[in-house]
Parts: sequence; structure tokens; C-alpha cells
Amino acid sequence: MGKPAARVGDSAVHDAPHCHAPVHSTGRVPQAVPHPPQPIPFIMGCSNVNIGGKPALRVNDSTAPCHPPGCTPGIPGKVIVGSATVRIGGVAAARVTDVVSFPGCVTAIPSPTGKVLGPGASNVMIGG
Repeated sequence: MGKPAARVGDSAVHDAPHCHAPVHSTGRVPQAVPHPPQPIPFIMGCSNVNIGGKPALRVNDSTAPCHPPGCTPGIPGKVIVGSATVRIGGVAAARVTDVVSFPGCVTAIPSPTGKVLGPGASNVMIGG
């Protein structure tokens, strides 16, 4: 069975707490502070293929920039693993739980990977 199709407006989440800033001055000794994973919405998808009225997500489509509250802003994440059998606009379709890369989240406390959180389109299942 497949997984729900991912769409613009769905979110990604890091696999672990992380921090972009080498130091936070929140305590007596400035240090990096692990921020819990927060949902980050996808903002870019296939503009000419809609699923449930929203643009479909594919490999290389992006989230908004990662910006944990009270931390230095990062850069967007992007889907790096999708369906091996389904293409949307010639690119592998993204599904809920597919892998997302956060290349800017590798500094003080790294968490460079995550997953598509969803909710996805529960009535459109994509295999492979």
C-alpha cells in the first residue's frame, strides 16, 4: 500500500532537536541550546498538478526557512527521497514520511534530516 501524497501546506519536521547558533546568551555561560523540532511548512510544489486543491510536492521542493524560536535563521529544507515509481511533472512524487534534508541545520547542534509530516492527502495514496 502507498503513502498519502504530500502537498504545499503540509509540513516537514526535523528528526531531532537542533540549534543553528553557536551561542545563546540565555544563561550564565553562552552556549548552543537544543530547540525541539517544529513543523515547517512546504511552500514550493508543482504549480500545474494539484492534489486536493493544493500543488503536489516532489523531490527538491522546499520548505520555508528553518527558524527555531529565539535562534539564528537557517535555510529551507527540501525533499530528497520520493516515490521510485510515481512521477509528477517528471520528478519523483513526495509522500508523507519521505526524507527531507535540512542542509543549513548542521552547525552548533546538528539535525540535517527530517521527514514529511503531513497531513498529506489521505485520499491519494502514492506507492513505490
